[in-house]
Amino acid sequence: MEQTLYQVDQYIFREYRLDPKFPATAFLRDNFEFPPEPDTISWLHFHNCMELIYCYEERILMIENRIYSMTPGSICVIPPNQMHNSKSAGFHSALDPHGCEYLYVDPALLLGDFFTETYSFQSAFNRINETSSYIISPSENPEICRLLLLILDGMRRRQPNFHDLVKGLALSFWIELLRTLEFPSISHLAKRRELTEVYPAMVYIREHYAQPISIETLAESCGMSVSAFRQNFKKRVGTLPNHYIDDIRLSKALQLLVSTELGILEIALACGYNSLSSFNSHFTAKYGVSPSSWKKSQRAIKKRIDTHSVYLPK
Repeated sequence: MEQTLYQVDQYIFREYRLDPKFPATAFLRDNFEFPPEPDTISWLHFHNCMELIYCYEERILMIENRIYSMTPGSICVIPPNQMHNSKSAGFHSALDPHGCEYLYVDPALLLGDFFTETYSFQSAFNRINETSSYIISPSENPEICRLLLLILDGMRRRQPNFHDLVKGLALSFWIELLRTLEFPSISHLAKRRELTEVYPAMVYIREHYAQPISIETLAESCGMSVSAFRQNFKKRVGTLPNHYIDDIRLSKALQLLVSTELGILEIALACGYNSLSSFNSHFTAKYGVSPSSWKKSQRAIKKRIDTHSVYLPK
């Protein structure tokens, strides 16, 4: 009789409340007792952070209603809010009886200092979801697999200054991930001194994006005339102030679309748009699809939370 790989009847939101000062935690063979695995995947879960998996055995994964396979030495990158679960394929490796080790991390908090204010980590997550590029094998990119092993080893040893070690390795990992995705974002590495003159305006936009924002207010926050502010902002940030405002609002909208069950109009108003038509117009112009179509494409499974569990790293 053919074995049933999955029969999903439960959905769980597994929340990780990470330390904002070091937003990463790991489930390792040394610090976590892995529970027995059932023969059939009967439940799926999602997280509020990115999950990285290093595989020591052959495994079967279910991500957003699709089945994938992992081989020893491969890694899996699961963006926030993606329904998933995994199980052993039945071929255990002598190297590790647990099969996998896991890292949970918020890259925007961990690596934010390395990137400019205009950089969007969500855009990389979108590329992963759109192309289903969840699994990376050693033959495809041996360096990124090695980097995840080094990060896990740093989390295991926890030697003095291991936070700095992990952060540096995580930056290298992220850049390798962008290269694997053929995603041109390395040019966004931070040049803080270039942003100093207009930084007050950027902070104001991030804090008040849900409200009407005038160019006059932004110029005043930087102690400039409107014309000088426009010129300096374009020179320093690489885009006009109104385009930057729209980018911030749309980035927030993406987060709400994929992580909440708010209606499209509610999201539009929460992100500073005064009408549904205005939000639809801006969103479609940037992403090529309507907000409702984008939301459906990101989530093959309707988010129905049966259980909400919270994990607090020790």
